[in-house]
Amino acid sequence: MKIGSGLSYARLIESLARMEIEKVELFIENSKAQFQKKNIEIDQAFSSISRSQFLSDFDFNSYVDTFADEAYMLKEVLNLSEQLAVVALYRIVEIRTTTALSMFGNKAKQKKRIFKSNEITNVLKSDFGIKMSLLKHYNVIDELRLINNTIKHSGEVSKQLYKYGWNQNDKLEISSTKLENFINKIPEYIYDFVDKLSIASSSLVKLKPNK
Repeated sequence: MKIGSGLSYARLIESLARMEIEKVELFIENSKAQFQKKNIEIDQAFSSISRSQFLSDFDFNSYVDTFADEAYMLKEVLNLSEQLAVVALYRIVEIRTTTALSMFGNKAKQKKRIFKSNEITNVLKSDFGIKMSLLKHYNVIDELRLINNTIKHSGEVSKQLYKYGWNQNDKLEISSTKLENFINKIPEYIYDFVDKLSIASSSLVKLKPNK
């Protein structure tokens, strides 16, 4: 396979990833818009009440507490939506990774869907001579992977995340800045991944002896 055509494959898969990411961005925007709308409604409702409307201080304070409870629940829902966005983003990485491997891998391995990080690392090194940790933005994607695993399997910050600045007692909250960083880096990572696969695959073809 010519390197030129391989580069077009890299651009194609990158473009597919960008289109999928746009859907996740829309989901995030809608979640934030709903959060802001509900927050305004809570503030307006709270501003409209007064102590004189209640028979006792206990009744008034109990009613005020419901606003705090609703605001807390609303924040938890937003946090959940951000976690779902992380899962959706890493799903894009997984799918486009297997797409690329199926294009450039050998026939036997094309039949197997490879998702585990250690399997991908081993295949890249053994079949293509590529060190996964040297791919562009690898650390960003690895952090995304670890957060995804934490969301799906434990809900608590894992020790593996410590190297990316997380602490043991941190609540699993994904900031807008971190989400934006994932969104920006994923297409570039995928492009580099496919590009290196293409170049390595072309080199291997040239090295094979003619029968």
